[in-house]
Amino acid sequence: MKLLLAGPGTGKTTRIKELINDQQDLNKILVVSFTNATIHDLLKSFFDAGIGITEKNCITLHKYALKINHQKGLHILNGIETEILKLYAKKFNITFNDLCKTLGCITFEQMITQTTAFIKTNPAYLQDLIGDIDLLIVDEFQDFNPIERELINLLSLHSKAAIILGDDDQCIYEFKDADTEGIINLFNDTAVENLIHHNICYRCPDCVVDACSNLIKINQKRVIKEWKKSGRSGEIIFKQLRTQNESANFVIQEIEKIQSSSPEASVMILSAVEFAVEEILTVLKNKNITYTSLWNQKIDYEKIKRVWEVRTILGNKKILNLLFLVHENIKANKKVLKNINELLGKDLNFETVLDLLEKSNSIDPAFTTLIKNKSSLADIVGTNKYSFLSQYLSELTLEDDLEKLSKVISEPMPFDSSGINIMSIHKSKGLQADYVFMIGMVEGIIPNALRGLDTLEAQRRLLFVGMSRSKNMLYLISTIEWDGKYVNRVDKKQFRFDFKSRKYLGRTSSFITELNL
Repeated sequence: MKLLLAGPGTGKTTRIKELINDQQDLNKILVVSFTNATIHDLLKSFFDAGIGITEKNCITLHKYALKINHQKGLHILNGIETEILKLYAKKFNITFNDLCKTLGCITFEQMITQTTAFIKTNPAYLQDLIGDIDLLIVDEFQDFNPIERELINLLSLHSKAAIILGDDDQCIYEFKDADTEGIINLFNDTAVENLIHHNICYRCPDCVVDACSNLIKINQKRVIKEWKKSGRSGEIIFKQLRTQNESANFVIQEIEKIQSSSPEASVMILSAVEFAVEEILTVLKNKNITYTSLWNQKIDYEKIKRVWEVRTILGNKKILNLLFLVHENIKANKKVLKNINELLGKDLNFETVLDLLEKSNSIDPAFTTLIKNKSSLADIVGTNKYSFLSQYLSELTLEDDLEKLSKVISEPMPFDSSGINIMSIHKSKGLQADYVFMIGMVEGIIPNALRGLDTLEAQRRLLFVGMSRSKNMLYLISTIEWDGKYVNRVDKKQFRFDFKSRKYLGRTSSFITELNL
């Protein structure tokens, strides 16, 4: 196994292409990464370079686990569906895992765990499952949690060669149990060859490289490495303003200047908390300035319900989708819940469950009619209620299409590479922009000591990732006055209440001092 530690903007994708070009049979190369965004960028880069790597062998680890998973025909739960089934499991007094087995569904996390366990206990099947792999390339290794790393390790043992790429300084997914330990241990493992990388940052201005380096070197749990400058010019602007409105107006004025001089320039507005950008969104709307918000995008719940309805009528997991559909109507109805629980312990029958829900007035009679009439796909999508689904469904691959519907409907808006993008720092990972605005650089927001001392290094890495998105100019914005409703969500003790203004007064993040601007 070989390891390549590569800092932000240092040509990691170029190195991956070089490694692939050294291979004779591209079909025996497997490239895996953590996010769909990373895979999308890799595939685009391969296509532009004329390299024949496709979505068949460049894939997220979760999708690969689904591909080789020994349990076929399971429904992959999305976030909303997972929470609904957890509620049912609690009401039924059974484990979530057992309920999933009964209803024929699985989460991505369960799938990783179960696939790993299957590979370990069924080595005779492994070759059939994964085929021949001459070269395994794992990108963004620091983003994987211990269970995912175990699956990667098993795959590497059955590959002729394995190359791991990543950067411990860019590990920011602690909320899903990713940590720096995995990649640091690889670096220190004498059995792993550490590949030489020039580690020159071609993306960021030298001033940003210097500031980011000053920040991240304070962390103790990291691999000490050089992140070199490329001679790129740019600027860092730090600004402290008193009110939210003053901060928002300053940001918009700067953006207007940018758009006036460089209409195609890309802009990112980043923050650790969503409320810090609310006033900026208001001013953008008032000025009719176009922007893309990639903050927690609200899923259209009514459309999700239509998906459950169509799956109930046409899909194979009829009872599962019916339970999704009626959960709001029956979660407080103890009698119906008890009856459904009893049915789960017996031979499940869709008609019996449907009859129970119909008699208890837990289901829309009009929808029941659609089910009983055994409506066809053409009948369903021909109505106004479901017409929007027609573009996603076809008779030939109906069951596959039904599985993909939720993802398509809740698909996030794409990053605008020539416009204004507003998002969390976490979502900026893997992206870059000409101009980056870091909002809410306030003690108690970032860093937020309430998250524990162990996470100060994680928050420092998060800021490092956000700042290193910048290709030209980096703005660091600190605002003094905050409403109590916002302060209550962060480390309130870092703010002082001002009786005159009835506001909480903050101070600039200590991380700004660490940048040594």
